[in-house]
Amino acid sequence: MNEPVRALVVEDTQILGRLITSSLRGLGCEIESSARYADALRRLQTGTADLAIIDIYLPDGSGIELVRQARKLDTSPAIIVLTADARLGTLQEAKEAGADVVMTKPFRRDELREAVQQLIDRD
Repeated sequence: MNEPVRALVVEDTQILGRLITSSLRGLGCEIESSARYADALRRLQTGTADLAIIDIYLPDGSGIELVRQARKLDTSPAIIVLTADARLGTLQEAKEAGADVVMTKPFRRDELREAVQQLIDRD
């Protein structure tokens, strides 16, 4: 049996964080959560996350900068960026920073699960 996917959910909106977490648990993921940039960066630096789902706007920093920092790590996880800002420039910036998938809010739960499953299957 394969090891469960270890996911880090970086979302400062509590309700949305719970929705993401419950969606990932349904896929058998082990989940850690963070609502702040500094805490999320520290967790990513431990190298234990296989997948990170990152909100673009965090209270103490930029989710896009967090993606850039994650991509510099030796053990960079697969990354999904979530944003309520659907402007093309924002979506493009997230991709250029290194996001594997960029999803706009609101998103459907099945869309998130499908994106996560594709990233899991890719590795």
